[in-house]
Amino acid sequence: MMYMADRTRLREKGYDTLRSKRYHMESMEIGSRLFDKCVEKATCMGLLKRVPLGGMYDYLWDMCAYDRLVRILAELKTSLCTKAFCRQVFDVEKRTVMSVSDKEVYRWKEDGQKYRTCLT
Repeated sequence: MMYMADRTRLREKGYDTLRSKRYHMESMEIGSRLFDKCVEKATCMGLLKRVPLGGMYDYLWDMCAYDRLVRILAELKTSLCTKAFCRQVFDVEKRTVMSVSDKEVYRWKEDGQKYRTCLT
């Protein structure tokens, strides 16, 4: 996530950020399967747009969605609560980060405290 956010900041400053998939994988020190899985997950969550350009893809990171995700995770506080929330909302329901309301996060946290999955 940080790598893609960095690429976005560079692009906003006018740098050419179009690079090959191999370049991105080497920069993040991950293999092809993991890279593809991360791109798919981030795209489904509404964090990343994959734009074909010149025989390659440019990856556009949505900083608003990223900031929203950080706020959601900070509100949930514990790793157990965060893991359960993310699994339900992003894996099961296949929703985007921006579709999650503050009210939902609050309810999830409250229910989690009741069922002892989101203890603070």
